[in-house]
Amino acid sequence: MFETFLNATLRGKDLGCGQYFTPRSVAKLATRLAALRAGPDHTDVVLDACCGTGGFLIEALTEMWLRIDSNSSLSQSERKRHKKIVAEQSLYGVDVARDPALACIARINMYLHGDGGSRIYQLDASDKATKALDNDDVELKGEKREFRKLLLEQKAGFAHVVLTNPPFAKEYSRSQEPEAELLDEYDLAFDTARGKRKPLRRLRSSVMFLERYYDLLVPGGMLVSVVDDGILGSESYDRTRVTGCENIS
Repeated sequence: MFETFLNATLRGKDLGCGQYFTPRSVAKLATRLAALRAGPDHTDVVLDACCGTGGFLIEALTEMWLRIDSNSSLSQSERKRHKKIVAEQSLYGVDVARDPALACIARINMYLHGDGGSRIYQLDASDKATKALDNDDVELKGEKREFRKLLLEQKAGFAHVVLTNPPFAKEYSRSQEPEAELLDEYDLAFDTARGKRKPLRRLRSSVMFLERYYDLLVPGGMLVSVVDDGILGSESYDRTRVTGCENIS
């Protein structure tokens, strides 16, 4: 009922270029492809840095809880303890949207599904430095500070699995000063052909998130993402595909 009214309420909102809520069937498929692990030997840390209302995270929570419940070697108290670890320590979400504040909606959605929602952040995950800005309010500064601390503690990445559907139509341009500074953080924002490092004039956010998730995943981690046809087949993205094949499985 919550999701039905949520979709009706937000249908008329401007969600930004290329942003929409991922169908539940797609989220279910991606989660099953990831074959998430949860139990006494290992519990995956799952991340969606474009989490929207939390669809991928809810599916991950459900799937990991099912794995724990189906483990006959666990006692009832052990199942309860491991399910709490999944709900409170293993699911991370990030979303930049402020109107509506999708991170807040995702937290509510997670609460309704049994998770604390304490690890969902409202900030721009594409900003590798997670810079504090002058117009940030106190709450946003606190969320950025907590997220930076998380990244500093896990220098080689912290997520075992990424489940995501990044915005695919937004484009960052070097003609805009804040965006140019952001592009400088990305290797994919430079053409390194013939031994020279030449800055590209613009780069789509969906390409940037491929690199960003590579940074946030542990070595050998898994990325399950919706990818648009342009990246899959266009000649303009030959270099992106080659670099991605080298770095991301």
